[in-house]
Amino acid sequence: MIRAYVENRIEYYQQDQADKTFNSRIISELDAIHAMVDSVLDAEENEADEIASVLARIVSLGKPLSEDEFINKLNKD
Repeated sequence: MIRAYVENRIEYYQQDQADKTFNSRIISELDAIHAMVDSVLDAEENEADEIASVLARIVSLGKPLSEDEFINKLNKD
């Protein structure tokens, strides 16, 4: 949602700019914000994928692990 909002604002200011140059600073700032938002969201997606992978490995084992077994299994992979 944040990504879409920033992209929408960039598009708005680009269309409003036409032959004027006063929106250049705003567009530049929004581009920087867009890059930061993408970076954070990509990191969150990677973290969620890693958590899902760990949970899938746990489920595939078929039996509950002790805390020590769990840590050893994570370190081994």
